[in-house]
Amino acid sequence: MVQSPRMIGVPWFRRESYPRIQNLPGSDLKDTYEQWQERAERMFNVMHSAGQKLTRVVLEPDELKRFAQEIGAEAVTANVRAELANRKLEEKQMADDPAPCDLVCIRCASQYSYPQELVRVVEGLQITCECGGRLIRPPAAQKSA
Repeated sequence: MVQSPRMIGVPWFRRESYPRIQNLPGSDLKDTYEQWQERAERMFNVMHSAGQKLTRVVLEPDELKRFAQEIGAEAVTANVRAELANRKLEEKQMADDPAPCDLVCIRCASQYSYPQELVRVVEGLQITCECGGRLIRPPAAQKSA
């Protein structure tokens, strides 16, 4: 199975938040907002032209500070900002497109994945496995549903 290239979250800042982000502990942002924006736009365009799937992820000072503390980072560096941008993007993608729900065969224990919205249909129609066993949610998943 071929996987599509992973979307990359690019840290982005609002003009009004930029000075506060510069003043976070260990921040490596030394340029003016205009200098940063020009360089960031240029890098974004080069990567996009090279075929990278990118999206801008706006970061705020308070969430950056909280995230750095959460992961034990002493400085809010480019790596910390990139990690937060990608985590936020991943959370958004998970909310927009939830992971498939797994079902298991009661006879042979084969696992099948279906989109969340189809699971009730599969269960209601009592779809069976190739071995003839009925597909059900694993016991732990049935309790939380």
